[in-house]
Parts: sequence; C-alpha cells; structure tokens
Amino acid sequence: MAEERVQDIIAVIKEVQEDSTVPKSIKLKLQKMVEILSENTDISIKVNKTLHELEMIDGDNNTDSFVRTQLMNIASMLENV
Repeated sequence: MAEERVQDIIAVIKEVQEDSTVPKSIKLKLQKMVEILSENTDISIKVNKTLHELEMIDGDNNTDSFVRTQLMNIASMLENV
C-alpha cells in the first residue's frame, strides 16, 4: 500500500519535472528526490530524505508560486504515506 503511494508521488514529481517553466536547478533536485524514493530502503527513511530535499527547494529563490504549490502538494502526499 505504501509503495503504491510512493509510486504515485514519483509520478507527480516527474510531472513537475516535465514542466518547461521549472528552472533546471529545481529539476535536478526533483530528480534526486525520485532517486531517493526509488532506493531499496525503509519507507520512512525515503520519506524523510525526500521531505528534506523539498525543504531545500523551498529556500530556492528561483521557485515561482505555481511550482511551490505543486511542491506543497508533494509534501502533503509524503506526509500521508
């Protein structure tokens, strides 16, 4: 069940990555999040690492409000895993 949610989160992250308005620096961080979520480790560890990466993106000045909203949605999904 939790693995299915993780796969859904990966799909949402990839959607954000494909958005042409997202800066390259943020796309790289999103790719790192996908890699973390794809690791063969405990779900709670993957979620905590990914939430940490999201916090790093939140501090990025290149993030526009639309992308921030999408990132908040991802954070909410992660917290519900």
